[in-house]
Amino acid sequence: MLCLQGYADQAKEQARISLEEAEAADPGFTLCWVLHHAVCPIALLTGDIAITDRGVATMTDVATRLDAALWRILASYWEGKALVERGEFAQGSALLRRVLDTCEQTGWHICNAEFLGVLARGLVGLGRLDVALVTVEKALTTAEHSGERYSIPELLRIKGEVVLRQAATESMSAAEGCFFGAIALAREQDFFGNCGRRSASAICG
Repeated sequence: MLCLQGYADQAKEQARISLEEAEAADPGFTLCWVLHHAVCPIALLTGDIAITDRGVATMTDVATRLDAALWRILASYWEGKALVERGEFAQGSALLRRVLDTCEQTGWHICNAEFLGVLARGLVGLGRLDVALVTVEKALTTAEHSGERYSIPELLRIKGEVVLRQAATESMSAAEGCFFGAIALAREQDFFGNCGRRSASAICG
């Protein structure tokens, strides 16, 4: 929440403290939850992909040591997201597709809407806009029915980007609708602080 409100330095410091406490108390599942909910997302939001890489390695080690299918899935998700952030769209999209297939086969549906959103971003990077739009629409439907409504503002932003790229002038109105919808819902969810106001200004010009 601190990072989303624009307090990146405070968020990174809190994540560091939480990580140290988890490493000392429980270098297993508790450590993985801290990596998943704090360290990795804050690292990617602040552009520090190297920290995410270390988080992925730690989750993978724990998953192997404890034979934990959930953490294998989540480690692969963060690896795929980091690849997309790096611009390695083909590799990232392929890994995320495998993660989603594994979720479907095993019955793990945690964060599926978020996974689909990142996959859509990877597909945009590959120029596969039609598939990206179908993917983000599926993500939005999933979020509505899975309790992942927190992810809808970001999914709407991604949808707006896809629509905007598809056909310049004809898409402007639809894209704007996605962007303004994302802003309104983010404010409703109280995700907008200093960072949100700057993002809103950037979107709206």
